[in-house]
Amino acid sequence: MTAPKNEYSAHVDIWLEVGGRCLDVAQVGDRSLILRDCYQLSPSQHAKIVVTVDGERRAYQVIIRRGTDRVVEFEHCGPDLHRQGTLF
Repeated sequence: MTAPKNEYSAHVDIWLEVGGRCLDVAQVGDRSLILRDCYQLSPSQHAKIVVTVDGERRAYQVIIRRGTDRVVEFEHCGPDLHRQGTLF
């Protein structure tokens, strides 16, 4: 007899806070992310990548290196604002 499968799926939200705006993120990688909508972001802006997993929030300080259309390249510039460590 096999054990029942655990069909739990975490609720995950990711967004980029920059210039007073919250931009929805479709995908995030090591040093880049893809926004859900197109935006032009100026280089050298400080921003935060905010991730919530089942209501637990973590924010990561980054500097925008390039942001054209939906692709944003960034560099980490500070510690995890919620806990020490990194998601990326």
